[in-house]
Amino acid sequence: MKIASKKGWTLGGLLPTDAKDTMLDEIGSYAIAFLGFSFQWKMNFDVPFPFSLLLFPFELAEQFIRWSVTQVD
Repeated sequence: MKIASKKGWTLGGLLPTDAKDTMLDEIGSYAIAFLGFSFQWKMNFDVPFPFSLLLFPFELAEQFIRWSVTQVD
């Protein structure tokens, strides 16, 4: 919004001159959050293949933390 107002883009009057007068950024962030959550829901909260290889050390660390917290002395 700041860039559009600096350049004078109004999109036919749809964009206000002040960012405080609109909720477009909140609506956009909620839409992106919804898309991210729906993607995770679709993937059953699993990590897709290429990222699973990159995140494997973190998964090991997570399992170790779970084991150390639940371990009974």
